[in-house]
Amino acid sequence: MAFGAFEFTMFSGPVPADGTTTIGEPLELRHKHALVVEGNLARTSGGTTIDVYVQTSVDGGNNWVDVMNLHFTTSSLRKVGTVRYSLTGGGVITPTDGALGANTVNDGVIGTWVRHKTVVSGSYVGTLSIKGVALQ
Repeated sequence: MAFGAFEFTMFSGPVPADGTTTIGEPLELRHKHALVVEGNLARTSGGTTIDVYVQTSVDGGNNWVDVMNLHFTTSSLRKVGTVRYSLTGGGVITPTDGALGANTVNDGVIGTWVRHKTVVSGSYVGTLSIKGVALQ
């Protein structure tokens, strides 16, 4: 593992039930400059769509902002996304909470907290894992 890297698992298990979930506790990330997240869907059957929203908070977890969306449909698939912190690059964004477009990122925004929100449509049989690494 690279110097200043923090590896973490946000979720690993059966695909959550139809609906919106925020399983697990938010993770505190201080002084990190990049966030790489990998989502892996191993689908057996069922389901329509899964949207994994990686979110950050700049106010201690009171409000959450989408920084990445990993979108899955009815095929087993692995996806990787990256968000970089930037004082000059990102500009002003309109915060969304569970509404960022499919397979997009809000580059430049990394707060001190990170979590995921998962929106599942349909009843999947299979597993989902969401893992990441925060880099200094």
